[in-house]
Amino acid sequence: MKKIILKLNGVLIIILFCGMYSFNKSSLLNNPSFGSVTATVNGVSYKANAVAAMSKSKGRISITAVQTSPAQEMMFAFKGTATGTYPLNATATTLGNAALFYDGAMGGKSTVSYWTDKNHTGTITISKLDIAGKLMSGSFSFTAVQAEPLNSTATVSVTSGVFTDLPVR
Repeated sequence: MKKIILKLNGVLIIILFCGMYSFNKSSLLNNPSFGSVTATVNGVSYKANAVAAMSKSKGRISITAVQTSPAQEMMFAFKGTATGTYPLNATATTLGNAALFYDGAMGGKSTVSYWTDKNHTGTITISKLDIAGKLMSGSFSFTAVQAEPLNSTATVSVTSGVFTDLPVR
């Protein structure tokens, strides 16, 4: 029963991201945005080749960062309309702020996916929000649990995350 509930939680969170914050990855890679996203993933450096940020209604913001080699992707969705620190701890019942990490994500075929939940959390901090220039900078860190294929004990640790001058659409 627990596996079914975890699977359903994962499906709901993925639907949240896909429905509200979908990006065409090949378009993103062919037309990379200005700005940068870097982090340390399980002790290994991560630098995105392409990044995008999008502001939705009611103050929802999403960030997508794609690294091509090795193929990995990070996605964030959170409600934030000002500088400050926001928790990344969404669950299927709250559908709040969340972080997702895909290992082997190129072409939309994720081999392993991880996401934050009430027990595997993090934060995202907006330190610069230039509304007129439509640029955003900040930092992030999180621990996420493996969801696909389901493994409730495997986690990914993302530390020292920084995003700089992301254009917000």
